[in-house]
Amino acid sequence: MRFLRPATVIFSLLGLSACDLAEVVDNGQRFREPFDYAYDLKPGGRFTLEGFNGSVEIYGWDQDKVEIRGEKSASEQSRLDEIKVDVMHTPDVVSVKASRPPGPNWSGHAGVKFVVRLPRKVVLGEVRTSNGPITVEGTEGRARLTTSNGPLKVRDLKGDLDARTSNGPLTISGFAGALVAETSNGAVNADGVEGAVDVTTSNGPVDVQASGLSSSGPVKIRTSNGGVRLALDKVSTDVEVRSSNGPISLKVPESGMYLTASTSHGRVRSDFPVLGQTESKSELAGKIGSGGPTVHLRTSNSNIQISRR
Repeated sequence: MRFLRPATVIFSLLGLSACDLAEVVDNGQRFREPFDYAYDLKPGGRFTLEGFNGSVEIYGWDQDKVEIRGEKSASEQSRLDEIKVDVMHTPDVVSVKASRPPGPNWSGHAGVKFVVRLPRKVVLGEVRTSNGPITVEGTEGRARLTTSNGPLKVRDLKGDLDARTSNGPLTISGFAGALVAETSNGAVNADGVEGAVDVTTSNGPVDVQASGLSSSGPVKIRTSNGGVRLALDKVSTDVEVRSSNGPISLKVPESGMYLTASTSHGRVRSDFPVLGQTESKSELAGKIGSGGPTVHLRTSNSNIQISRR
């Protein structure tokens, strides 16, 4: 494998002309240059991308190739010329890397955004950017996504997901797979989770709906200054939910578990009878039904509610 850089940029596909390559816009003297690449990629192949200071959008399609479109931008033409977008490719692996301008003063003055279409069955080995959102839609295969200071949105992904950002929300819908999600100062919303769940945030709520859970891994949710809503189609693995300054709501069907739920300056309520229980206004512990996995719920300054689903 070797790094290739095409000699010709296909401007028409992006609706841009050659005169746009060094354009001054919006009084910010922002210079922009589009790029366009296309390579064969087998279904089930691997794709990675490393960008900076810009958005990344990835969409699955029914073609055995990857199409990479985007735009470089900088506050000076000389800095724009120093940004490089390199692609290493084989029919099994396509790797894209955007290189920052050299020197100490590039930060905040240059960036690259991407719009990528690739085979639906694909492994997103590592997709990374900074100071921008990531969107992934319509892929089948595990995915690892990382950004900072931006939201992360995933839709119709079938495969295990590791999604991490900061100062932005995580929104996951139409999903089927195990989930690792981490952010700060943002909410986490996920539905269709299957398998292990590991969610961490701060200063934001968490809302997770999970189905088809297996005993392969526990459900762990941690947040602060935010509430947690967790809905399960069954309790088949250990569950741990911790929060502070936020309520916890657990919705489950009639099933067995060993429950420990406690709060401070709040109440704990359960729709299910708890046998052999330790009970007070702020604590509830004991066996529900015939017992089973351990469910541990803990918060402060808020209520805990265990309800029938």
